[in-house]
Amino acid sequence: MPDRRKHYGKPLPGNYWIYFIRAGDKGPIKIGRTNHDITYRLRSLQTANPYKLKVLAAIQADQLLDHALEEWIHNALSDHRLQGEWFDPCQRVLAYALLAHAGLIDPLRTLVNAEYYDAIQSGSVFSVCDQVEEGGESAG
Repeated sequence: MPDRRKHYGKPLPGNYWIYFIRAGDKGPIKIGRTNHDITYRLRSLQTANPYKLKVLAAIQADQLLDHALEEWIHNALSDHRLQGEWFDPCQRVLAYALLAHAGLIDPLRTLVNAEYYDAIQSGSVFSVCDQVEEGGESAG
């Protein structure tokens, strides 16, 4: 296991996170993303916040999906946005945090059609792409 101390405060390669961080026991929830260690991100946010912050959940996401997943969650919860990335801690926002904590928000399945997700997971997406390209070449 790599020594995380030598990376503290620096981006970690391939380490992208969507996080739910709550201010206080009943305060608003920040939904953001980072390519740093979650502990580092929590400490950097704590510096500018008078309330004790707590990580409710974190989802590890691929570098190509982290921004899209964060945007998808923000859009899904836009009716509950207070300011920027801070959201009202209503039942819906807390439910998303609970799902994320339980590992039930899969970044890939969330962002793409389930049919394509299954093709990507099985590896058959490449044969589908080959068929489309072959069809396109023979038609041209």
